[in-house]
Amino acid sequence: MDIDDDQGITKEENILKKIIRISEEVLFSLILFSIVCLGLLPILTRNFSNLSFNWTEPLSRHLVLWLALFGAGAATHDRKHITIDVFSTFVSDRVKAGLGIITGLISACVCSVFFWYSIKFVIDERTYAYESSVSPSIPEWVFEIILPIGFSLLVIKTLIIVIQDIYLFFKQSNKESS
Repeated sequence: MDIDDDQGITKEENILKKIIRISEEVLFSLILFSIVCLGLLPILTRNFSNLSFNWTEPLSRHLVLWLALFGAGAATHDRKHITIDVFSTFVSDRVKAGLGIITGLISACVCSVFFWYSIKFVIDERTYAYESSVSPSIPEWVFEIILPIGFSLLVIKTLIIVIQDIYLFFKQSNKESS
């Protein structure tokens, strides 16, 4: 296994990251395309055939939630999520990595709490078997399963960033002591 010295990752991990990125982009594209089509479908059917579909709007709302959570995961993965960089210009790289570790752990904890309560929410939805606004044959919890999935992905991706920051912290520490 060859390790890239700048980032501390192997070539296999880099290939895996590329596969994950491509699959995320395909998923984003499919969801966004579906949202656009679901928005246009009622307009076209009303204008040309006098039909109305009352399931397109609720399905679009569910897909927006899916898009938002997967997008948050992708932004976290790329470190393009919202951050507050008050200290970044005033501190060393080692301190930046240390602050990244602390904020990453706090973010992972918050996402873990959201993950836990989203599981409870989906279980409650399943227990009470609420009928879906999209289709009576599909229970509502099926569309809401993205909540625990999305937050679990956020926890995992945040912890990966924390591990990378720990690596950078000790790498900077070794540079300073040399």
